[in-house]
Amino acid sequence: MSTPERVDPVQFARLGESVQGRVKAGELQRLAEVSRNPEANVGYELRGYLRKDEKPAIDLAVSGVLTVTCQRCLGEVEIDLHSERTLVFLPAAGLAQVQDEDDDVDYLPREEGVAPLDLVEEEILLALPMAPRHPPGGCEAPAGTQDSGPELH
Repeated sequence: MSTPERVDPVQFARLGESVQGRVKAGELQRLAEVSRNPEANVGYELRGYLRKDEKPAIDLAVSGVLTVTCQRCLGEVEIDLHSERTLVFLPAAGLAQVQDEDDDVDYLPREEGVAPLDLVEEEILLALPMAPRHPPGGCEAPAGTQDSGPELH
């Protein structure tokens, strides 16, 4: 099944639908701005279901290798990307009452339609390090900028 442009997340979950595929970094507008290789493929899978509490949810997984700019040397650095998240859809009024204790669960407002590739792009961007860098000793930083501080991932 090809990835639909929009899905009703509640119906997607209730019917236990799933969609998977691959997308090039250059095909996603915000990702294209940070990727140094627009041809890089990222695999994704979305699987809908009803949780035990009957709330509609979508499990989202993304994986691939992206080339981005090293913030230390400004050269290319490859990021091995693997991320999984659960998206739970609630009425907007119910979002304020959610106590989010799980880092891998996001609560989103119920909408009539969401774009699966928008969800995929958002997850990819959240999974990338804020300041991507080569491992220590892996790049040539300009003189005077080498630090031994913690790596931010």
